Amino acid sequence: MSFRPIRYGAAIVLAMMVTGLTLLALAMYVYPGGTELDRHCVGHSFWFNFLCDLMGERALNGSFNPGHSLARAAMAAFSVGLCAFWLILPAEFARHRATAATIRVAGAISVAGFLAVPIASGPLHAIAVFTAAVPGVIAGSVGLAATLRYVRYKLPLAAACGSIGAATVDSILYAQRVINDYRSCPPALPVFQRLTLLFVLLWAATTALRAFRPSPIVQNGALK
Repeated sequence: MSFRPIRYGAAIVLAMMVTGLTLLALAMYVYPGGTELDRHCVGHSFWFNFLCDLMGERALNGSFNPGHSLARAAMAAFSVGLCAFWLILPAEFARHRATAATIRVAGAISVAGFLAVPIASGPLHAIAVFTAAVPGVIAGSVGLAATLRYVRYKLPLAAACGSIGAATVDSILYAQRVINDYRSCPPALPVFQRLTLLFVLLWAATTALRAFRPSPIVQNGALK
């Protein structure tokens, strides 16, 4: 992939993140209330509401949720941004084709699952969540390993470590909830879901911003 398409992809990442965050913030602002831990609370809880709570036509407290379309549009924007991110991330370690292919294929599968999350219900919702999470962890883990080896810049490395760590814990907690037939919700589950989102957005943003550096030099298969 030449450098100009990488910059186009980076611009898409940044534009979709700004769009998604704006829409998500609006959806949070108008959310009537209710979490899995307390269905009678008022308003949105940043740490204890799931993203899925924002996308239902009814909030968990039973009230109509006027922001559900905004939340779904935010998820669509994030999906486009994540797709672009998985495409441009291997530019950080150019010439390593097997690594790049693994990241892009697993990342594409993860994005497909991410897109299905807002519209899937019942058992299909759990399948969509795992389709988004497991390939995402695979793509992220390969990307993290390559970042550790080839990228010296510390911020994307820290964001990558945070993304993989939070996503792994979140997946384990969600699997336990599914096995328990949704009878309980660990308080840490929505917290780690939110941490995963924040770390992934930070990783995507730092990767995209690095694409706009002037006159990048490729040495030993890596952008310097």
